[in-house]
Amino acid sequence: MGARQAPQPDVTLRILPEYGGQSSVDGLYPCGAPELIAEVAVSSYSRDFDVKKRLYERMGVREYLIVVPRDETLVSFSLTPQGFQPLEAGTDGIFRSQCFPDLWLDTQALWALDLQRMNAILQQGLATPEHTEFAAQLAAKKR
Repeated sequence: MGARQAPQPDVTLRILPEYGGQSSVDGLYPCGAPELIAEVAVSSYSRDFDVKKRLYERMGVREYLIVVPRDETLVSFSLTPQGFQPLEAGTDGIFRSQCFPDLWLDTQALWALDLQRMNAILQQGLATPEHTEFAAQLAAKKR
């Protein structure tokens, strides 16, 4: 993401460059910003909400999720021309990614460790017309 930054995110999701993604791998090292980064804020809470958030915003990460176990919350931001803006879960408690329209996370099931429900909600996201369109857009960009 930068010559001097080594943020070591907990999880990244990226679109491969041959499908139009904004990051790649050069030798052993990733280059560029992944589309989505998730951090688990336990001991790193202040860094995740401050230094890392500003770095990810500046480097062009399209979506940034911060999982806060102590509060049982998922805080999410979407990159806009004005910078990161909060992205809220739906009234049903389901987070729907803007960057990956088929990525749905049931926040209540996450905290209950209900993996069956989490998978069912994820499958619902994968069954949407938005997923079909997203997959077709990626396929059309393949170099």
